[in-house]
Amino acid sequence: EGSVDLVLTDVVMPGLSGPELAERLAVDYPDTPVLFMSGYIDNEPIDDELSKEPGALLRK
Repeated sequence: EGSVDLVLTDVVMPGLSGPELAERLAVDYPDTPVLFMSGYIDNEPIDDELSKEPGALLRK
């Protein structure tokens, strides 16, 4: 019915990570920007995973 202007998602979630969600969304909504947020400030694995993803990271 309406368009999605932006997806705001946490990086770490049960069952599906934020980057995995972004990958799935990109199939049907390739032009929708994704903004990630995380409370894991200095978590190197998260930073490495997000470096492969387009989008920005908000630290919470």
